[in-house]
Amino acid sequence: MVEGKIICFFREKKQITQRDLGMGICSSSHVSKIERGLTEYSSEVVKLLADRLQVDLEVEKETYYTIKSLLHQWMEAILMRQRKKAEHLKRKIEGYELLELPEFKRTYMLIHIRYNMLIGDFSDVPLIMKEAEKEENLSDIDVHLLLHNKAICLLYFDRDYEGAKVLLRQIDDSMYPYHEFYYHLALSHYFLGQHILAYKYASKSLDYFMKTHNFSRIIDAEMLILIQLEQDSMTEYKEDKYQSLLEMSETYGLQEQQSIILHNYAYHLFVNRHYLKAMDLYRRAMNLKDPNSKDYLGSLEGYIHAAFKSSMNAPKKLLKWVEEGLEKAKKLEDERSLHLFTLHQYKILSRLDDYYYYLESTAYPYFSNNEMKPQKDYYQIQLYHHFVKTGQMEKANLLSSACIESIEPKHQYV
Repeated sequence: MVEGKIICFFREKKQITQRDLGMGICSSSHVSKIERGLTEYSSEVVKLLADRLQVDLEVEKETYYTIKSLLHQWMEAILMRQRKKAEHLKRKIEGYELLELPEFKRTYMLIHIRYNMLIGDFSDVPLIMKEAEKEENLSDIDVHLLLHNKAICLLYFDRDYEGAKVLLRQIDDSMYPYHEFYYHLALSHYFLGQHILAYKYASKSLDYFMKTHNFSRIIDAEMLILIQLEQDSMTEYKEDKYQSLLEMSETYGLQEQQSIILHNYAYHLFVNRHYLKAMDLYRRAMNLKDPNSKDYLGSLEGYIHAAFKSSMNAPKKLLKWVEEGLEKAKKLEDERSLHLFTLHQYKILSRLDDYYYYLESTAYPYFSNNEMKPQKDYYQIQLYHHFVKTGQMEKANLLSSACIESIEPKHQYV
């Protein structure tokens, strides 16, 4: 079959008809069947066809299997977040003429989407995704890789957690070797507030990352598992685990993971009212992040909230940090952060009427409509208490059923 694919590729590349290629060797229909792998053929016939195309069949067969192996290595390097290795493999793969074979071209396109995500170049992802969706005759692995890529886009770009979950549940792990998809399935369940399922799939992803010695992703999975454990009262265990993950990230020089752990550890301390310690960890997380990124804004918002709760900073200083957050949120078009910083601003200035008006009319509807469950659950409780306190019982009753479902959530915002 491989020989047939190679002959078809070079015949079409040289714009030779099946009839002309087979003249004096075999019929055009036999050439067609050889190319499609629908018939048995003698090595002599295939060699004659290859010689007419001026192709060294043995060399090209070796190239075929080399490209197949390199594509797998490229995907693995991306999963391991080995950026330099991934860049090197990409250049190496692109140097082969046989990459234009349809089966390789399709796989290359799908892996290229993940490569762009790795290097932070998201501008071409929607376009490549549309092209990939038009492709036909995808292999089983490519079908699953397409599902995985689409789910990642829904998860991170569209925040369509239900849609991502539906796609990821269609993946058959016996046909798809990259079980990293369990991590994204766990994330989908987490954002939907389904913590038991999030724990289950995060554990499955952890098993995969441990088997593949993917240390940076082990930390990701452990962190996600730890977040699920925030739902219980195992405080001492969690403290030890945060410290362990932090030491591991520092040992392996995993700056991105270190910043995430610091941020989550800070939030854990904040929830337990250790505001000064939380401030220190939020600051350390910010120092490891790009100051013009949404991740940075998340840690800045946490830092401001901890500082406000600690009562150790003057309102003027707090407002300066809030102004920084508002300015950057506008530039990044980060609506979530924009709402949180605006709420901070009203709270610091003691403009509580403006705070609750903005929360009711703008911020809460945004969190609710965009399925941001932690913020939605927290703020509906805040609004409910506000409506009861101010005698707005009709509005309170409208929120009451939703409040009963979420009870008093552990998430804390401004």
